[in-house]
Amino acid sequence: MFEVLFMKIKLVLVFLFCIAWELFAQQASSITQYFQQPYIFNPAAAGVNGFASIDFLAREQWLGFEGAPNTHFFSAQMRGTPNFSGKKRRTVNSRSNTGLGAMVYNDRYSLFNYTGAQISYAYHILSRASQWSFGLGLNGSQFKLDKNNAKTKFDDPLLFNNTSGSLFIPDANAGFWFVSASYYGGASVSNVFQSAIKSGDPSFENYQLNRNYYLTAGYYLYFASLLQLTPSFLVQNSAGNTSVDITMKGTYDNKFSAGMSFRTSGEVAFFAGLNVKAINLGYAFELPVGAIRPHAFGTHELFFSYALSGNKRKEKLF
Repeated sequence: MFEVLFMKIKLVLVFLFCIAWELFAQQASSITQYFQQPYIFNPAAAGVNGFASIDFLAREQWLGFEGAPNTHFFSAQMRGTPNFSGKKRRTVNSRSNTGLGAMVYNDRYSLFNYTGAQISYAYHILSRASQWSFGLGLNGSQFKLDKNNAKTKFDDPLLFNNTSGSLFIPDANAGFWFVSASYYGGASVSNVFQSAIKSGDPSFENYQLNRNYYLTAGYYLYFASLLQLTPSFLVQNSAGNTSVDITMKGTYDNKFSAGMSFRTSGEVAFFAGLNVKAINLGYAFELPVGAIRPHAFGTHELFFSYALSGNKRKEKLF
């Protein structure tokens, strides 16, 4: 009797582990300030604004809660192509059709660590009043399980002995982007090839990563000469689960910005930003919802960007 009970408990533990692993591996990170750096989820946005920049975004979720998720992105992008010939030619050209980007990222959820890198190429088609962009990205990701700090009631060989310490997974993403003086929008997909991971009992089948789909758009509303309001949204879909961010951002004199965002899962976020010459700073605070709320003091997100091409963000095309 006790042997049967023990086997049932062991199977439940393995099943829960596989579900947690699958959710971690397939669900994309939610970003409050998605409007600041669309290149994070769309390779077509590489160099879309016509200048080169380096960007950093850090998200610390559910501060004060042990094992809470945290996410970090570091990226660089440019318009034009690098000059390795020694001839006098601008490396960054706001009217070039080429956009290049590179990014490294890290997600940590409790015992799971997800680290990866991406390189992207974008092709921009310009007209007198708008721009279409198409992009492709190649990425490699490493999943790692911190087995040394894992605590279970029973010593389960199926869970620990047959799970690799780290798994490397290559894949790709693609997208398009449109921008004009009045509005912008784009769509993209990640995990195009749905690469598979293998963990747990050797008899288990491979688990494929789900494709993640993104759709975003925003509209510029101008009041007088200094005030601008930008309503926007971001739709994320993975494995049939959809979340929508609805955002209103206000900008004064192209320097100071503030706004709020609502996510359909219930989170409400407030953000503010400062844009001075080459530097763009943004901070967001997100209120937790559900059972986690009494145990965590919100989610904090910091964005930093530095424009490299002449230290002028005025090179923006529209």
